[in-house]
Amino acid sequence: MMIETFPPERPFLPASLRWRLMDAVEEGAAPYGLPTIDVSVDGGGWWVASLLRMQGGTGYHHRTLRAMALRLRGGRAVNVPWMELARIGTPPPPVRFSDGASFSDGTQFVGQACVAELAEPVRFRDDEATIRILTPHQLIGGDMFSIDRGPTMGDELHGTDQVEALGDGRWRVRIGPQFRRSHPAGTPVNFSDPKCAMKLQDPNGGLWPTFERNWIARADALFVEKMYPGEAP
Repeated sequence: MMIETFPPERPFLPASLRWRLMDAVEEGAAPYGLPTIDVSVDGGGWWVASLLRMQGGTGYHHRTLRAMALRLRGGRAVNVPWMELARIGTPPPPVRFSDGASFSDGTQFVGQACVAELAEPVRFRDDEATIRILTPHQLIGGDMFSIDRGPTMGDELHGTDQVEALGDGRWRVRIGPQFRRSHPAGTPVNFSDPKCAMKLQDPNGGLWPTFERNWIARADALFVEKMYPGEAP
């Protein structure tokens, strides 16, 4: 069954949104009198997204919330979009249309879509990559991107920790979390609309709306990254 994308529109727009990269850290032993050593034991962490106070004010919204709650029962995956105003570090400068025209008031057209690909192959659990950006965008660190794993598995989500411009549109980046699987050179890298394949933390309670006296429906959802065999962090 093909994976769908959690709609970034009402009634699924949250009043409060938080993404976190969770890590399992174990406190290791240390010589007497010295601080203990914290060691990561999860292989890179996993994503958690809290979407709180989603609101539906009409019967259509109520049914839409219930339908999504039913579809996500049993741990079914859904692509949750990384929702924020800034998609990638520095947007490209304004440009004219391909025929040289601009808007009637002289305003130039600004293209926001970022086209990028892996310049070199990456392996499972790699935490670095070389990315080629084919449009005039700049990375600054903290940039989010995803890689599509196919129509039934959805996207894996990553953020850039450190970036280095190599020239000719190529960037060397350190990422978190580590790659969930190997990807060949030329694999598309989605900076413009990153997503993460996730499942409801509480498949029995999440997204089922609570109704107030004015029949406004409110719903909260906690999503955790969907892992597949061989990908567990």
